[in-house]
Amino acid sequence: MRYLLPIDKRLEQIYFPDPTATVQSDMPVELKFKMPDNIYMSNDDAEVKIAVWDKEKEIWSTDCLQEVA
Repeated sequence: MRYLLPIDKRLEQIYFPDPTATVQSDMPVELKFKMPDNIYMSNDDAEVKIAVWDKEKEIWSTDCLQEVA
């Protein structure tokens, strides 16, 4: 049997960039993903969006997503 920590000890908010770092950078972070061939994606970056599958409505939805500044 394994010991489970209380929820406040399991989840910890980690800030980025690290506010305690001596060197600060406002540079954006670039992310690149290699998608499997069986996933369709447009070659136009402006058309690529993130969504989640709404099982009840059986549609792709962005309702639960928000932009973080």
